[in-house]
Amino acid sequence: MIILGVSGAEAIFHDSSATLVIDGQIVASVEEERFNRKKHSDGLPVHAIAYCLRKGGVSCTDIDDVGFFLEPDVLLKRMQGDMLQRHGRVPRTIAYLAEQTAKSFRMEERLREHFVFGPHTRFHYLSHHLTHASSAFHVSGFERAAILTMDGFGERESCALYVGGPDGLAKVHEFMAFPQSLGLLYNAMAAHLGLGWDSGPGKLMGLAGYGTPDLQLFDDVIVLRDDARQPVEIDASFLDFFRLALIWSTLQKHAAEGTARTFARSSSFVRGASGLSDKAMQRFGEPRLPGDPLTERHCDIAASIQSALSRAVLQIVRQVPKWLPDETDLCLAGGVALNVTTNRCLAESGLFKRLFVTPPANDGGTSLGCALYLDSLQSRRSTYAFDVYAGPHIEDDFDIGAACQLFADRITYAKLDEAELVRRAADCLVANKLIGWVQGRMECGPRALGGRSILANPMDPGVKDALNTRVKKREGFRPYAPSVLREASADWFDLDDSPFMLLEATVHPHQRHRVPGIVHVDGTSRPQTVTESANPRYYRLIRAFYERSGVPMVLNTSFNRHGEPIVNRPEEAIAVLLETGLDDLFLGPYHIRRQGDR
Repeated sequence: MIILGVSGAEAIFHDSSATLVIDGQIVASVEEERFNRKKHSDGLPVHAIAYCLRKGGVSCTDIDDVGFFLEPDVLLKRMQGDMLQRHGRVPRTIAYLAEQTAKSFRMEERLREHFVFGPHTRFHYLSHHLTHASSAFHVSGFERAAILTMDGFGERESCALYVGGPDGLAKVHEFMAFPQSLGLLYNAMAAHLGLGWDSGPGKLMGLAGYGTPDLQLFDDVIVLRDDARQPVEIDASFLDFFRLALIWSTLQKHAAEGTARTFARSSSFVRGASGLSDKAMQRFGEPRLPGDPLTERHCDIAASIQSALSRAVLQIVRQVPKWLPDETDLCLAGGVALNVTTNRCLAESGLFKRLFVTPPANDGGTSLGCALYLDSLQSRRSTYAFDVYAGPHIEDDFDIGAACQLFADRITYAKLDEAELVRRAADCLVANKLIGWVQGRMECGPRALGGRSILANPMDPGVKDALNTRVKKREGFRPYAPSVLREASADWFDLDDSPFMLLEATVHPHQRHRVPGIVHVDGTSRPQTVTESANPRYYRLIRAFYERSGVPMVLNTSFNRHGEPIVNRPEEAIAVLLETGLDDLFLGPYHIRRQGDR
């Protein structure tokens, strides 16, 4: 069986992607943004689909089934019904969202405009949260598990419980449905603090470390109940859903027209653009404009909503055994599952023996969920071999030598064997250089895990400022993460294993002074544990750095410039080297420098 999973809908969702599964093997899974260079890209993932087909050596006429990550009829009815119920009309500006959603009804037709499918190809519209659940359970390695999905919203639900086992996936209960949404509230608070919409939640996690949580600040906003059916209720009076829809619709319309960045900077628009109600403004103050100073109050609000989110998710998870008393393992998916602080609370709660968070927990993972779900229905498989490095291969899919030739008047480069490549890279790190590390296949999901990474020496006390000023151009309050040898993790952190960088950990106090570059202000970090079997060349680099420095880890951040997706093609990586303060680039077997650099 050849199955294609597709995610992507204009204006409503983001992180569109494609996944190809052939006879139960995950051939490729990649987000569209890596090809069209539009961060959090929405719409039809035509480039990602084309790559998946090339990687699998198949054409669209060979595909048996195509799965789409959404049931558009359910979503459209909910959108229009909600507006009519609340406001008695569907405002023209907000109607733009409905118009874009309506395009999803034509998904088969729109795909056929780009690709030639066979007459036997079947097209399926799948529940959004079902595809999230599938993306977690089917690659977890668990024979059976409870699966919790949490995001802003799907067609209707924003938090749902599923169960997975040898007989497949089944929905058990819907804990929350729009407008009840922890993900939406957290995102609205990030926007209120001037951190943005698409990338705001990740920034909010970092800012929270600088504040002191007020445990009562959100008690009447997120109400916790000892109720198995509805353990969490959000007071909707703190959100202005008309304003939320207006903001999202307007931003997406300007994004489609290429004017979103300029428009969003308009203070007349940004004021109130968090989607909070006037009642919430009285509680939390006026929205902070992007670029304005961050105050202690802002930091405390960030810490308070983070604490409230973690407590709310924990309250939901406490109810899971009441629905599924025989399940001992838990899987997480959906955008909220990228919150490493909350994930840590769940891992330490003792409610489940094992916790698995899928690496592509965002909407980019739903194409994986589509493909695996459809395959499982026909093959009766429940577990699939999964390699997080499921994107383009920097050597097999591109011509690095040709890319170097394009920049030959501006760079020097040498092709090396692996031992020499690793030696040079380790020496650069010891010398406090910032290096680009592009090796093997690209990661599936939003985290850079040693495939498309910028690496640095975590022992350098000035490394954060160097990265921020010379390369990343991001806010100074945001922390950087380490990649650590798996066997040494417990000597530095209070956790043994976290291969996908999805759990917060505390750095042992006696070690913090040795690695200031990866220690957040609150003493925490977000480590990736690395094994030789998972990523051989990356493991050998960290091992070589360890032998030279006595520290078994490197600082690892995604290889991209501010506001851009992670690099994909060799030319993009070389351009970052030339246009930023990056020192050296290790691109496949090539060591590349700017001309004149030593």
